[in-house]
Amino acid sequence: MEQVNAIIRRYYNLDPDKLSDEQWARIYNEFLYTEEIRLTNLKNVFTAALTKVLNEAFG
Repeated sequence: MEQVNAIIRRYYNLDPDKLSDEQWARIYNEFLYTEEIRLTNLKNVFTAALTKVLNEAFG
């Protein structure tokens, strides 16, 4: 729970102790959703870059 509170403080600049349980859960779920998108996009960028480098080196 402290790790989630740190995420809420860091990314949303909110005091998690002042949030209702519903607000806390909504914000954390929003973070998980956006983080999944961010990581998928990052994976796609690295995959494309690695594919390009390998094709240039061995293609």
